[in-house]
Amino acid sequence: MKKNWMISILIMFSLLFIVFILFFLIPRKCENDFKIYPEKGYCEFNLKTCEGLFGCKEYKNVQVPCGSESTLCGGKVLCDCGDDNKAPLSYSADNIKDSNISDKTQDEGLVSENEIYFSNTNSEYPLVLNNRVYPINERPEISKELNNNDIKKLSLTPLMSVPDNSWIFNIGTAANTNDVYFVVYSTLAYQYTVHQNSDTLKNPTGGGVTILAAYRYTPDTKTIERLFDTLDFPELVRKYPQIKSVSADGRYVAFDVTPCWGCGGGYPTTFLFDTVKKMRDSGKDIGRVLEFQWLDNGNYQYKEFIDRECEVLNTCYRDPANLPLINESL
Repeated sequence: MKKNWMISILIMFSLLFIVFILFFLIPRKCENDFKIYPEKGYCEFNLKTCEGLFGCKEYKNVQVPCGSESTLCGGKVLCDCGDDNKAPLSYSADNIKDSNISDKTQDEGLVSENEIYFSNTNSEYPLVLNNRVYPINERPEISKELNNNDIKKLSLTPLMSVPDNSWIFNIGTAANTNDVYFVVYSTLAYQYTVHQNSDTLKNPTGGGVTILAAYRYTPDTKTIERLFDTLDFPELVRKYPQIKSVSADGRYVAFDVTPCWGCGGGYPTTFLFDTVKKMRDSGKDIGRVLEFQWLDNGNYQYKEFIDRECEVLNTCYRDPANLPLINESL
C-alpha cells in the first residue's frame, strides 16, 4: 500500500515537472513580416506566435490602415505612410491586377478569395466579394451568392484585397458621375492601438476589432481612392457608418452612423465627409437630423430631430412636417 502511494506521488511530480518544462522552459517564439504600402493606404503583416504548452497561432495577410500602431512580438510597429495630413491616398486598379488574379481565373469564371471586384455589366449589383454580389443602397444581407456561370457574365475588374472576415457594408452612387462609393466591414483578430487615440482604442483582450473603411471607385479611370476609416475620426471609433447619400457632383458624402449593427441602437447620427479636403478637415458630425438633402457646392439642408416620449421602447421624435428647414454648409 505504501509502495503504491509512493509511486502515485512520483507520477504526480513527474507530470508537474513536464508541465513546468512545457510552460516555462520552452522559449517563446514570435515571427512577423511587416510591409508598408503607402500608395494603397495600408500596411500588411504576417504574424506567428508560439508559446510552449499553448501551441502556435498564425495570422496571414493582415491589413492595417496608415497611421495605425500594431503590437507585434511584444513591440509596437507604426504603419508610417508619410504625412498624416495629406489628401486621401489614390492608386490605380490597373497596378494591382496581378494580385491574386490572372486572366485565366476570370476566363474560368472564378474569383479570388478576399478580393473585391467591380462588375462592368451590372449597375444594380456593382461589387463582388467572395462569390457574393452586393447591391446599391441596400443592407449587406441583401447580397446574392454567385455560381461560376453568373460570374462569367459580369466582366469583372479587380479592385483591392481585403482582410479575412470582410464584406461590403453598403454602396452608394452620385447622380452626375459614374463613381461608386462603398464601405468595407472588416474584423481584425489581433491586439492593436492607434497612436492618435491610443487610450480610446486599446483592446487589452486581444479579441477581434471591427473597422469600417470608405472608398470611391471611378470606372472611367479605373482608380480607387481610400476616403477614411473609422479609426481616422474619434467620433467614428467603434461605430458603423453607412452611406446615406452622395451629392450630385460626387464630392460630398453623408453617412448614417450607429453604435452597433442590427441591435436596435436608436436613430442614427449623420456624419458628413468632403472627399477633396485634407483628412483632418474633411469630416463633420451634425448629430441626429431628419430629411437631410445635399444642395450645390457643399450646402445642405435638414430638419431638426426633436425627441418625444414614447409609449413603447423605441426612438420617437416630433413630426417634422411643421418644422422649418435648416440650411448649412460643409
